[in-house]
Amino acid sequence: MKRQLSACAAGAVLILGSCGAGEEAGPTTSSVSTDSMAATSVSSAAPPTTAASSSTTATSKTTTSASVSSGSSPTASSEPAPGTDVGATTVAEPAEPADPAEPADPAEPVEPAELDEESIAWFDSFCAGAVETVESEKRLAELEPDFSDPEIAKADYADLLVETGTAYDDFSADLNLQSPPTIDGGDQIHTALVTGFADLGAAYLSVADTFGAASVSDEGSYNAAVAAAETGIDAAQGALDTQFDSITAGIGELGESIQVSVRQIPSCQEAFAS
Repeated sequence: MKRQLSACAAGAVLILGSCGAGEEAGPTTSSVSTDSMAATSVSSAAPPTTAASSSTTATSKTTTSASVSSGSSPTASSEPAPGTDVGATTVAEPAEPADPAEPADPAEPVEPAELDEESIAWFDSFCAGAVETVESEKRLAELEPDFSDPEIAKADYADLLVETGTAYDDFSADLNLQSPPTIDGGDQIHTALVTGFADLGAAYLSVADTFGAASVSDEGSYNAAVAAAETGIDAAQGALDTQFDSITAGIGELGESIQVSVRQIPSCQEAFAS
């Protein structure tokens, strides 16, 4: 069963702007009208040429065995009719080329913001924690249970729930050791993340206990227990999303210049590649 990655859905989106695959922020797209595109295609007719034609009647000479008339060999030739333009060529006028479409102006590069040491340390801790939690959630999402032994399948899933919950607990604790970043709304972001990730970690651990107590004897009962576990996780994730919605409504998302600076931190480069 595939799940949304919590760190990407909330904190990472607010802080980093996007998540995964090394995407760059704010991709710029340019559009060219179909009329402009069509105008660059010019159709010109090939100039047809009419070659002059002349026909010459070969000289006919008549001789008889009895007599030969000296100088009387008549020659018949075909001359062009009066008024005929011999060798005339017809050339079509070429079409006027259309003006090429003007290229879109390239987007101005975003200058990175200057971050102080406290802010860099905070973002470094955030990105390192995001890498760990995202990896734990991926292992949970990509688990392929072996139903030949339902109890083992159940234990594997329960272990990954505990692993993910512990990763969020550690994420929250490590982030809490850092001073809040000195950016607009830094204190609010710091508090919301520390509290939100701690709550999410606790939710995973609680769900792991409930899942561990469920009766699993076959694939059907396993899937039912997993569905119940995901419902509990989704509820905790929804609460975290609500927190961040209220923050972004109050302070807005981080500016592009800050995001550019954050992406230059090695741990944040790894987070984007996760």
